[in-house]
Amino acid sequence: MKILARNDIVTSELNVNFNVYKETANDYDALRDHFVNLVQTDYLEQTHTYDVVAHFAYVAPQSTIRECNANLLDKDTFPYFDFDLACWNQSIVQNAKINDKLYFVAGNMNLSTFNNAIVMWHNMSLYDSIKANIPNAPDGLQDLAVKGEWTYSMLYNLANYYANDSADSECGDTYGLFLAGGKRGKPVPIDAIPYAWDLELITTDPQTGAHKYNIIGNTKLQDAINKYKALFEYKGNAYTALYPDYTNAICGHNHFVEGDILFLAEKIYQSKAINLAMRGMKDDFALLPLPKLENTQGAYCTTAADSYTLMIAIDHSKAPVPTKGKAVSAFLQYSTEKSYEDVYLYYLKEIVEPTWFGVASDEEDQKRIDKSIAILNELLINLKFNFWTIYSPLIGDAVHLFRDACAEGKQIDAVYRETQDIFDKAIKDNDIWLGLVS
Repeated sequence: MKILARNDIVTSELNVNFNVYKETANDYDALRDHFVNLVQTDYLEQTHTYDVVAHFAYVAPQSTIRECNANLLDKDTFPYFDFDLACWNQSIVQNAKINDKLYFVAGNMNLSTFNNAIVMWHNMSLYDSIKANIPNAPDGLQDLAVKGEWTYSMLYNLANYYANDSADSECGDTYGLFLAGGKRGKPVPIDAIPYAWDLELITTDPQTGAHKYNIIGNTKLQDAINKYKALFEYKGNAYTALYPDYTNAICGHNHFVEGDILFLAEKIYQSKAINLAMRGMKDDFALLPLPKLENTQGAYCTTAADSYTLMIAIDHSKAPVPTKGKAVSAFLQYSTEKSYEDVYLYYLKEIVEPTWFGVASDEEDQKRIDKSIAILNELLINLKFNFWTIYSPLIGDAVHLFRDACAEGKQIDAVYRETQDIFDKAIKDNDIWLGLVS
C-alpha cells in the first residue's frame, strides 16, 4: 500500500505514466539470456519498448549489453538525477561511478537490496542451554556485537559444538553452525566475506584510476580463505554433516527453526516459507553480523546476495524516439526520494522489526529485540558494494574467482594463475571501455 501510494504521488505530481513488464525465468542462466535478449533487441533494433530495466544484479553488467546502457551522469539527457542524496546507495554510486560514467544504480526504491543483506542468525535459547559445555564461551553475544567485539576467533571457538543427540540420524543431532561451502557451495555467506573481513581483490592506480588484480602474494586474502575452510570443515558445521555431496541445503533452515543449530549464516529474507517458519520459532533468536576477522576493524560490514536489483536506462539516443531522459530521471529520482522518506522506514519499522523480532514478553526480551534492531541498522547503513563485485562479469568474473576458491578452500593465486591472461585482459578491456586507459 505504501508503494502504491508513492507511485500515485509521483505520477500525479510529475504528470507521467509508467508501465511495468514483469519478466522472469526458471534459473539464473535462462534469466540472464532472456534479459540480455530483451535489452539487445530494444537497443539494436531501436524499438524503444523499454526505458528502464530493473536487473538481477549479476545480469546488468554483462559484456554483451554494456554498450546498450546509458550514462546516468549525462546531465543533458538525465537532468533530474541527484546521486549525492542518501536515498541512493552511496556505496554503489561511488564504486560504480568511474571516469564520470555511471551505468548501474540502486536506492531505497529497491527493497531487494535490503532483503538480500547477508547476516548471521543466532539461537539464544540453545546457546544458553549449552554454553556451560563450551570452554571460554562468553555471556551475551549480542552485547559483544553491539560493542564491536564479535570476532572470528569467538565464532571459531563456539561453532564446533556438536552433540550426538540421535542414534538413528544426524538430522536429530545438535550443531554449532550452518555454513555453506564445498563443491556446490552457495554464494551466501561467501559473497559477504570480503566485506566482513576487509579483503580486496583489486588495486586502483591513484593517478589513472586503472584497475589491477591483487591476488598473487596476497597473504591476507588466502588467510581468510583458510579460516573460512576451517569453519566449513568443522564437525559442528551442519552443512557438511547433513549434505556431504553438497546437493541440497534448504533443510538446514528447518534445523535452525527447530532449535538444533546455534548459528545460521543467511540473507535477511530467504523465502516466504522459511521466514514464516522462523517467525514461529519457540526459541529466542537474534540477529548478529558476520564477525570481524580482527578486533582492529571498524564497523561491521556486509553486502547483498547477487539477486538484489541494479537499475539501468537503455540508451535510445539513436532511436526515432530518443531516450526519454527527463521523464526517466524525474520519475526514478522522485520515486527513490519518496521511498527514502516513506517506504523504507515503514519497511523497517512495520515489516522487518515486528515480524522478525516479535513483541517483547518482558523487559529482558525487549533488550534482545532492541539489540537486534541496532545491529540490523548498522548493517544496513554499512551495506557495501565494491567496484570488483559490481563490475564482476566485465572483469573476468572476480566474484566467482573468490567464491569458488573460498567454497572449496583452494589456493586463490593458483586458481587465478590458471587463466590469468583472461582475467588481466578482461579488466584492461573494461578500463578501456571506461576510458581509463587506451
